[in-house]
Amino acid sequence: MPTDLYAAIREGLLKSKAEEAAAIASSGQTLVLERALLTFFIKEQGMQGIVMCIDRPPTFYERILGEIEAPAQSISYLDVTGSGSTGPTIQRSDNIADLNTLSIDLFQLINGVIKRQPAKRVFVIFDALPAMQLYISPEQFLKFLHATNLRLRALNVYQLYIIDGTKDTTNTIKQFCDTVLELKAKPEEEFAAALGANA
Repeated sequence: MPTDLYAAIREGLLKSKAEEAAAIASSGQTLVLERALLTFFIKEQGMQGIVMCIDRPPTFYERILGEIEAPAQSISYLDVTGSGSTGPTIQRSDNIADLNTLSIDLFQLINGVIKRQPAKRVFVIFDALPAMQLYISPEQFLKFLHATNLRLRALNVYQLYIIDGTKDTTNTIKQFCDTVLELKAKPEEEFAAALGANA
């Protein structure tokens, strides 16, 4: 997986034992970025993952795990997409706008993963934050993320916030992260992505 995005992730993340949260601003290369993140955290760091699926169903990540030859059990999912996906590593949450239920569902999943894999450090990817903002106010959104950030820190769970640099909430999210990584795709990656989107 020798891409520039992967090299930037390797060079920019987990450089301190105190680092527990990172914001990643990407140029929209979702597939390349997700593949690089999962390769780094699962294959290189040996961590167990949790993904809050907001606008991509668990099957999207399952395909990436297959591509990088990582075990399917490497990731557990909180699925709020309504995709109907089922399986032993999928927990569904039915209403993205109900932040209390969403928080309960997320932490039940996290605690279950920690209990099943106590020797492995856990990471959580919040990958569709702009989509989440379609359902709740910016103030509710930031309060939810801030409270979640504090609870995850108490559990020593590493957090990845994939952010959109154009949203007003981005600067606030950056403030409660330990590391901010600004990733830019190379022109050939942008071209390949455009071809893939038009295929």
